[in-house]
Amino acid sequence: MNKPHAITRLSLPPLLQDALALLLGCLMPLGFAPWSWHLLVVIAPALLILLGDHATARRAAWRGLLFGFGMFAGGVYWVYISFHDFGHLHAGAALTLTLLFILLLAAFPALLMLIVHPLRQNHSRLPLALGYASGWALLDWVRSWLFTGFPWLALGYAQTDSPLAGYASVVGVFGVSFVTVLLAALLANLFATCFRSGWKIIAVMALVVVTGSILFRMEWTEPSGDTLTVALAQGNIDQEKKWRSSSLLDTLDLYMELVESSLDADVVVLPETAIPENLSRVPDFIEAIDVFAKQQQATVLVGIPIDRNGKFYNGVMAYGQSQGEYRKRHLVPFGEYMPWRQQIPALKNILDAPMSNFSPGDDQQAVMNLGGHPVGLSICYEDVFASTMFSTLPEAEWLINISNDGWFGDSAAPHQHLQITRMRAIESGRYIARATNTGISAIIDHHGEVLASTPQFTRTVLKGKVALRKGATPYIRAGDTPVIIALALLFFGSYLSVARRSSSR
Repeated sequence: MNKPHAITRLSLPPLLQDALALLLGCLMPLGFAPWSWHLLVVIAPALLILLGDHATARRAAWRGLLFGFGMFAGGVYWVYISFHDFGHLHAGAALTLTLLFILLLAAFPALLMLIVHPLRQNHSRLPLALGYASGWALLDWVRSWLFTGFPWLALGYAQTDSPLAGYASVVGVFGVSFVTVLLAALLANLFATCFRSGWKIIAVMALVVVTGSILFRMEWTEPSGDTLTVALAQGNIDQEKKWRSSSLLDTLDLYMELVESSLDADVVVLPETAIPENLSRVPDFIEAIDVFAKQQQATVLVGIPIDRNGKFYNGVMAYGQSQGEYRKRHLVPFGEYMPWRQQIPALKNILDAPMSNFSPGDDQQAVMNLGGHPVGLSICYEDVFASTMFSTLPEAEWLINISNDGWFGDSAAPHQHLQITRMRAIESGRYIARATNTGISAIIDHHGEVLASTPQFTRTVLKGKVALRKGATPYIRAGDTPVIIALALLFFGSYLSVARRSSSR
């Protein structure tokens, strides 16, 4: 296959190509929730790949940076709301931090364009396509752990409603990122060669899509034979008022009322920090919840800060028929704890978010049983990390996530977060019940389908059935390690192919 000359045919001035890279990045968030135009997440990277053709390494990296800046500025702009509205930072400081954060994330597409550039020396497009696909997926993975991790907008999440979601139960979200960019690279090849030998590429692309569709229909887990009725309490308490001590009694009364309205539920779930006060300071409320739950032969899960031996944890307490405790393990830096607090004491005065002095819970915690059925618990941001959320699998027969997306206001973040949770359901083959303070609360089946959900910014209780399941998907059995090793081998194999061709000339 001859090396293409796509950019020459476009005859676009270099600066216009730069502007196009930025525009394509700005369009990328439309591929994610709440818009979910998942084809955009194939088309836009395909055009970015073409913009790298015949560019110098420096210019290709610059276009990657512009693309990444547009993508993350449009996709995670809501961190400004957290910094300014709830962290009480001055608008200028909040904007500066937001821009620095976006630039850090934009560096990943820039790095990809730079490290893949040498592969253009090859006369075959295959190593280049594999280099792009494996490189992008590997960088999505690196974002999941570097600096405690921020894998938001990993490309695989955009495919939750497409046939490519079927790959998630086998290779996880990073494998889906690989398949997504592989399709983009193949599409770029079609454009670059003006569809010469296009039927071969189209056949491969069709095979990729059809395989995903077949995988999606496979039942990797099986019903355990039981179902539970759950009630998810969405208090919709304004984020500013929530943390005021003067509002505490009203909050306690509200959640007691919501619990009492859920008489027919086996499990009632209150959202993250539903009670914005330490456990030891609300004994009367806790006793009332426990007594009521036992009378109704139900279990109530309460999101509440847990104070133990001078330490504070973001936690969940279970009362009634089942008793238990879970402490959040993966905390949000600058939101739930302050990095470098001892080294830079001034940081505490710069960011003034409520409850920013939590300690992480132990990595190994007892699996909670609700009515004799093991359940996996996670709190808010933890469901972004599959290894954290799935630590109780395959023992757990269903999953619960409690969250508070009120930190992000009326933005795309709650929709994106729900989409991430849906991907966790597909990967695990488990139902997930998700209770939030301001929405979106939801019951999600083992295929990632939202069976029921609440509108945002409404006070309500969502009731529904959760089907318990047992067994494990291939992804749960193997985890990310085999996928990451395979991606690394593909990436370095692409380089090896170029080196062999160069030495044979």
